[in-house]
Parts: sequence; C-alpha cells; structure tokens
Amino acid sequence: MNRRIVTSASIVVALALTSCGNDAPAVSANAVSDQLAGVCGTIGRGVANLVPVESLDDVRSNASDAAALFENGVNDLKQLKLPADDQEFTGAVRELIAGFDDQLDALDGIAKAARASDQETVDSKISKLSGQAADSNDLADSLEVIPCRLDPVFVAAPTPVETVPAETVPAETIPAETSPADTAPAGTTPPSNKNVVSADTLVPLGDYTFADAPQDAIDGFHALLDLSPTIATQSGRISGIDVRDLSGQPMGRIFAFESDTDPLTPGSLEEVTPFLTSDATTSPLTIGTEDGVTWADPDGTAYFLLGAGNVLLWALAPSADLLEPALHAWGESVSQ
Repeated sequence: MNRRIVTSASIVVALALTSCGNDAPAVSANAVSDQLAGVCGTIGRGVANLVPVESLDDVRSNASDAAALFENGVNDLKQLKLPADDQEFTGAVRELIAGFDDQLDALDGIAKAARASDQETVDSKISKLSGQAADSNDLADSLEVIPCRLDPVFVAAPTPVETVPAETVPAETIPAETSPADTAPAGTTPPSNKNVVSADTLVPLGDYTFADAPQDAIDGFHALLDLSPTIATQSGRISGIDVRDLSGQPMGRIFAFESDTDPLTPGSLEEVTPFLTSDATTSPLTIGTEDGVTWADPDGTAYFLLGAGNVLLWALAPSADLLEPALHAWGESVSQ
C-alpha cells in the first residue's frame, strides 16, 4: 500500500523519545500509557468529526481521512520506547499498534473499493475492519487506556438472518410461560447517572440546523467524562449537537454536560481537562461572555472548553473561524 506523510499531532512525543540517548532512564508503563492516550485521543477526535455516510463517495472520503489519522498515530506509536521489565504490558502495546496498522490497511482497501464503486468489497472490508477494531478495543481495555478504545469509523452492515417459516415452529410448541419477562437478571447493566438530551429540543433561530451527534460520539464524550472520578459521580444530562449551515456543511459539534450538582463539584473541570484536551497546549479564549480555553489539531480542527455554573461544555469546529458562530447558534437556541 502507499504510505502518506502526515504532520503528527503528537510530534512532541516523537521528538522527546528520539532525543533520548542510551543513558536515558527506564521508561515506565504509566508514562507509556499517557503517551498512548495522547495519540489515541487525537485519532478519536478526528474519527468523531467525520461526516455521516450517505454515499460511496462519503465512504471513500471518510476512509481516506481515517486512514490518515491512523497512519499518523501508528507512525508515532512505533517510536515509543517500551518498558523492558514488563513483558506482558509491552506485548499488549505492540499488539495494539499492530492492530491499528491492520486497520490502516483495511481503511485504504475500503477507500479503494469505494472509489471503484465496489459495494460488495466495501461491505466485506468494513465487516473485517469492525472485527479488527473490536480486538483493539479489547486490548485498550486490558491496558486500561480508555482513549485507545476508539469509536468505529464505519458500522458493519447487518448479516441477513434466514427466517424460519412459521409453520415449522408452531406457536403452541413454545408456551409463553417458558420465557417469562422477568427471567433476565436484574441489574446486569447498571443504569447511567447521565441522561442524553436530544437536539429535538432546540429550535434554530438563524441560518443553520441542528442534529444529534452520532451516538458513538456521544458515548465517547460520556466515557471521557467518566475518566474523572469527580464528574463520574455527578448525575445530570448530556447532549451532543451537530450544527450545520443551510447547505448541510458542518459548522461545529457541541457537547455539554449539565450536572445536577450546581455548581459543578469543585475540581471537576481541572480533573477532566487533560482527558478532553489530550494534554494539548491551550490558550485563553472568551466567546460571548464566557471564559474558556482553546486549542487546535494540525488539521485545523479548533476546540473550546469551559466550565460555568453547573455546565461543562466542549466544542469543536472544522476551523477556528467557525467555532464562535457554531457556539453562538447553539447558545441562542438553548437560551430560548
């Protein structure tokens, strides 16, 4: 496959590692985990910012963009110096990197098939990619590096299920009482203390529209929040809203957490900030009357984070000049 050169969002990590001499102190598993989280966070934010797929051309575009993100990440991760005294950890990290490399190959194959309008191959390779991603996510869980548990780039097409003719299994042969509704053990999936609020509650007041962000993106935001023990215990409401102009072009995506604790428990914002920024360097930014911090990815994606009262807000836009209009559109509608 052809490899592309991508400016690294984690180039600081790469420089720091390559500058170490033979006398550098032994690296710890915790340090490597932090570096993994930083690289994976960049990949995850990029994947969350992909547009919904409605055509093979969208598939090709998203596969190419995701491949660039994965190649960038794999290039960075291959430069990591791994702990020599923890072979189990080191082996799992190497397996994770290999898994990302395999997904990069699959994404390139999907882009190529979509370019050739080969729907059958696209579906086959997306199914393969889904399995690879599931394996990588299992490794991320075992390593306890949550940002490396990435949202899927594509969802595999469902496998057709062959139905059994009704007459071959007469309804009376399966008495209703053999499968009572209460046979499932209670409490096997603990309820979340954070409810998701839909974009349906917002009324556009200008030349833009609202839509719910993809569920996997909202779940990713929820997972990042729960990395903060202080926020994890706070109940409340979560929303993920895509703001688009009237031509359908994305203006920005706004995630918000409105805590039932008013104001937010002290220290909440400081505790969760490293997970939302992936430790990127931030600078102060005031939008409207709200003071927050901003940062950007090398691809131009701009971010804004603030905590005010009982609300934590995390926004991203394709470019810095769209960040404020997207937040303004969301804010004036929320205030109604």
